[in-house]
Amino acid sequence: MTHFVSVNGRDLMLGDKPMRFRGINIGNYLLIEHFMIGLFSTEEQMRKNFKAILGTEIADAFFTSYLNAFFTEQDARFLTALGVNMIRLPFHHRHFIDDLAPGVIKERGFKLLDHVIDICKKYGIYVLLDFHAVPGCQARDWNSESTYGEAFFWERKVYQDQLIMLWSAIAEHYQHETTVFGYDLIGEPVCHDSELFDIVNARLLHEIRKVDTNHIMVLENNFWGKEISSLNDALFADPLVLPSFHHYPTQFSPFAKLAQYPGHFEGHYYDKQALRETLKNTYDIDRITRPHIAGEFGMHYHRNTDALLAMTDDCAEFFEEKRFPWMLWSYKDIGSMGLVHPASTTPWMRFVQSEAVQSIHQIFAKGQEAFFQIITPLLPVQLDIPEPLDQVYALEMRRAWHRLLLPHVVSQLKQYDIQSIRMMAESFAFAHCIPREGMCKVMTKYTGASLPTALSLFDDAHRES
Repeated sequence: MTHFVSVNGRDLMLGDKPMRFRGINIGNYLLIEHFMIGLFSTEEQMRKNFKAILGTEIADAFFTSYLNAFFTEQDARFLTALGVNMIRLPFHHRHFIDDLAPGVIKERGFKLLDHVIDICKKYGIYVLLDFHAVPGCQARDWNSESTYGEAFFWERKVYQDQLIMLWSAIAEHYQHETTVFGYDLIGEPVCHDSELFDIVNARLLHEIRKVDTNHIMVLENNFWGKEISSLNDALFADPLVLPSFHHYPTQFSPFAKLAQYPGHFEGHYYDKQALRETLKNTYDIDRITRPHIAGEFGMHYHRNTDALLAMTDDCAEFFEEKRFPWMLWSYKDIGSMGLVHPASTTPWMRFVQSEAVQSIHQIFAKGQEAFFQIITPLLPVQLDIPEPLDQVYALEMRRAWHRLLLPHVVSQLKQYDIQSIRMMAESFAFAHCIPREGMCKVMTKYTGASLPTALSLFDDAHRES
């Protein structure tokens, strides 16, 4: 990997050769998400509850074992066999700074990133570093680590300055590292002040470029990566700045409800063309004549799998036609959206699928149902807020219940000794996981890799373990 990735018109280049990038997000690793691990609330709350209920030694044992097991050479070998040549690596600001010492950058954060980059370098995989949860929270969602609904990043300059400090340090650290594709500056931003959105992005670009003139910088569309119109032309004065969007078809009615795809719903037919219409606000290759990165797309496996696989395939086909680099969400979790997941016989899956834990999840489901019965009369009320009222209420209800129920799930772990806790975390190791063959098939369709060869690595790992 001797060349930095560069830009020539709508092509990404390695030296003087155009290069197509196809890959996946390594989510649920350096930023753990509740539905991807089987717990409640944010990673910060998970760590606090583990420490308070189980003690520091066991909490450290779990999370250290989890990080050690989650991404290793076996994972990179499998991704290479699938034809993956790029990953997006979401990470959390608390790996780099503590709230009580926000001006002191921890070496630990660099060691975690170095671990992945060193492995990927060996296997020819480029790494897009994604600041997925910035100081102060860039949105009110769990994936921004917003525990209480806070999104102070846009309101308080102190958090913006912290992000500039962190990105400047990261860029300085990796300025000569060709394995790094570039820097995804703010994951899924939600800013309701367009002028402020421009100012913050411009500051980030300017300060990072002071220390690193080699790497691509990626700006995500505002409003969860959905609106390309939010990125103004002035932000692309630097030739190494690229736009990025995220797209999940099931967020658009009625794709989540289709029993078949293509298929009919309430008298209308939804096919590839209808799916492409849902993408129309995410990109603008006429105005921004550069590669647009499809930074996230994917599906939830608890829905209609065949229909959603077909939608995901059609999304990838569209990205290929437009020559967009694309990255599936996500590589590994408990079976919600992951390309691979721990087998049902592993200690962690036995725990999260246990009757005791599932009964707590049922309490949440019943509470959600009761809550909506109570607040339904309020939904027709028109309020001057940017999000739909039902979505606002659903998020706040979920947030509160998650904080209340998380301690009850963690308390179920008190019966286990420290070695058992370590084994639970190690359930996420490659040798204990199984692949989603349907999604692997979609990926190899476009990478040209051999699906049987890639899948055989699991058989080898299972035999060795």
